Amino acid sequence: SALMITPVLTKDTTALNTYFPACAWYDFYTGLKITGSGSRIKVNAPMSQINLYVRGGNILPMVEPAMTTTESRKNNFRLLVALNETGQANGGLFWDDGETIGTHDSGVFNMIMFSAGKNFVSSEVMKAGYTGEKMTLDKLTVYGMLVTPKSVTVNGKGAQFQYNSPVKTLTVSIPLVDLLKPFSVKWM
Repeated sequence: SALMITPVLTKDTTALNTYFPACAWYDFYTGLKITGSGSRIKVNAPMSQINLYVRGGNILPMVEPAMTTTESRKNNFRLLVALNETGQANGGLFWDDGETIGTHDSGVFNMIMFSAGKNFVSSEVMKAGYTGEKMTLDKLTVYGMLVTPKSVTVNGKGAQFQYNSPVKTLTVSIPLVDLLKPFSVKWM
């Protein structure tokens, strides 16, 4: 329910009339907001990428891709926060070894919940039962930021950030926060 793909099904099509359910949607790649009104909206459909949208109200944990899943699992995490119309979002991350069956029953997994409000993103570690790869966060991107932040802190310490005013996105460089410990990112 967090992502919507609008595939091109006809050869040489460069635009689509896409139905967007009534809520905030964001272009996955740019953060450009699309206010869904429960009707069709014409969107570009470039040949170079798949049209992908994030529903406001969701937090998506991601890792940089690599040539193999094993290599990708060594990369740092990033969070994509897509705020809803009230400036909130939630999401979670379940992480285990990616191979063993029954890790949930045996408790050998990590479960982290994320929440966001108008001026913060925070985490809560629900379970820390898997000690495989290091789980570190190095970047946070927030879509739907209506106010330009003057400062950003990560766990109370100043952090570097960029605000894209035309698109209303905030990108925070995070000094490798351990995801198995609660963290908070705040802006003013």
